[in-house]
Amino acid sequence: MSDKPASLRDTHWAVQLLAAAGLLAIAGFIVIVLFIVGIGRSEYQPRKVQGNDREVTFTVGNPEDLPGTDLIKLDVAVSDADGSYSASSGRDSRNFLLIDRKTGDSRKLLPDNGRRIADAHFLPAKAEMRGNDDALARPSEPKAPAEPVAYYLIETDDPSQPQREDVLVGRLSDRQQAYIMSGIDGIDTLWMLSPTQIGLIVRDHLKLYYRVIDVPSLKVVQSRPIAID
Repeated sequence: MSDKPASLRDTHWAVQLLAAAGLLAIAGFIVIVLFIVGIGRSEYQPRKVQGNDREVTFTVGNPEDLPGTDLIKLDVAVSDADGSYSASSGRDSRNFLLIDRKTGDSRKLLPDNGRRIADAHFLPAKAEMRGNDDALARPSEPKAPAEPVAYYLIETDDPSQPQREDVLVGRLSDRQQAYIMSGIDGIDTLWMLSPTQIGLIVRDHLKLYYRVIDVPSLKVVQSRPIAID
């Protein structure tokens, strides 16, 4: 027989039961977290689709409303065999689908899926105000609604020139678009200079430029070199 008093034995068993209950609670919490994470991953997994070229499989995902329009934007990307985005070049985005929520009308922004999209911007027909307005706003003040999207600017990799980009600009209203810069090194920043003009800082053949795009004519109307020495 044990030499411990009955009260000590009871206390020992009570501590063990509490410890076991605590471990079970922790294990249950971990299972619930893993279940929730699994649901989230499956919900946002891009869906595989097949284009006209049956040797290439694409994924369509990341639905996003374009502010001030009835359009939903979907990304079209090249996928691996398991349906994920191509790991060789990161997220290998090739096109955008625009779908009208009211009519079901749809269109692609690029004529085909042969180019990789390096970057894309959807812009309002309104000059941007630069400053720290967001930092000065009170937390209780509601944010102003986003301005209606009117234009888009897409940087695509030129397949014939590695490390070079072409710049496509288009209007959502009449679906007109054009490549207005070819073979540049990249765009460092851009902004709406006026309701119809886009200002940019561009790197072109190792030189820096300030340029202005006129959206109604779909042309570069100003290009000024920026001296750095």
